[in-house]
Amino acid sequence: PNYHDIKQELEAKGRIFITNTDTEVIAHLLAYTANETDNWPEILKKVSKSLDGSYSLIILTSKSDIYAIRDPLGFKPLCIGEMITEERKHYIVSSESCGIDVVGGNLLRDVRPGEIIHLSSEKGIHSEMVIESERTALCQFELVYFARPDSIIDGVSVAETRLQLGVNLAKNDPILTDPHFRENAIVVPVPDSGRSVALGYAQEAKLPYVEGLMKNRYVWRTFIMPGQKKREAAVKEKYNPIKKFVEGKNVIILDD
Repeated sequence: PNYHDIKQELEAKGRIFITNTDTEVIAHLLAYTANETDNWPEILKKVSKSLDGSYSLIILTSKSDIYAIRDPLGFKPLCIGEMITEERKHYIVSSESCGIDVVGGNLLRDVRPGEIIHLSSEKGIHSEMVIESERTALCQFELVYFARPDSIIDGVSVAETRLQLGVNLAKNDPILTDPHFRENAIVVPVPDSGRSVALGYAQEAKLPYVEGLMKNRYVWRTFIMPGQKKREAAVKEKYNPIKKFVEGKNVIILDD
């Protein structure tokens, strides 16, 4: 990622920053480049070629046109959809397909890595590959943790992927060969992203799937907290076992 270098260059040219986020750096870079031309495709091509790192961008212009841009490696997901009303056709851009589903739209396709898509109510959809890469590198956290299970990313179902991970894990788990362990075993997911994995595991292992943990919705992500003690304390606050379901059982816990 080179946003620190870009920020320093822009500050030297008089741009004033309020935050230290990479998003603000890109916004300033767009605004600065727009001083040279009002041609949005050219602006976005130049900006895309200046950025080294992962990004998915949505730009809404003053003419109500939408531009969707994805980095050459496709590190983060981005997709487009449409919704047809009595008045006209509406285009939708979302980081995940579930965002299109919930507003009643239809998924058209993913934005390809290195692609700029121009969506216009007058001209429809126009696509241009700006930077082509020999490889792609979708963030590994998307399919196992970040993404919603009802999303489809690059043609792959998130829920099905997690389910299959659970199936594969059960096929290779040596504990399942112990008949005494299996007699009193249950499979418990860590909500929420562990559910599909646990379901796949339970189906393959032919063991009961039990919702044995209650989640506190008001505790933020624990794995990013600084320090092991803080993480452990947050986990205790975040999850509480349903004792009636798990006491006396051989509990197999599945997390992302």
